[in-house]
Amino acid sequence: MGTFSKALGSFGAYVCSKKSIIEYLINKARGFIFSTSLPPAVVAANLKAIEYVEKNQHISKCLLDLSKSVREGLKKLGFDTLNSQTQIIPVIIGNREKLLKIRDALIEKGIYAAAIRPPTVPINTERLRLSLRADITRNEAEFMLEAFKEVSNWI
Repeated sequence: MGTFSKALGSFGAYVCSKKSIIEYLINKARGFIFSTSLPPAVVAANLKAIEYVEKNQHISKCLLDLSKSVREGLKKLGFDTLNSQTQIIPVIIGNREKLLKIRDALIEKGIYAAAIRPPTVPINTERLRLSLRADITRNEAEFMLEAFKEVSNWI
């Protein structure tokens, strides 16, 4: 199962499974029972996004390589990125006040990192969430790491 949101820029979700499991989910999954089907335009957008990804696999590889580089850079600066292996990188701060201070400082430098705090995540695991995109250049990634370097002593 997966979603069409972060990676494909749309919304909705899917499940690929045996027919018996699909039937079970259709009849028992409360969230599915009370939702409506996706609008045709969204389904078309999702199909085109899948088609694009299939035809341009090199873009995905470049994004994953860039993400690995950013994670490694953040770790060298002393930041915990958990076990992230995707372009969605958590940066654990662990304190609400520091989290918001760092987020604001990064925004002032032109870097947006969403501040995720309880109840979305457990107390003391407050984090910034970086969502890297395929159009981010190496220079922009280095700029982002420089901004994190300037706030690294705040953690």
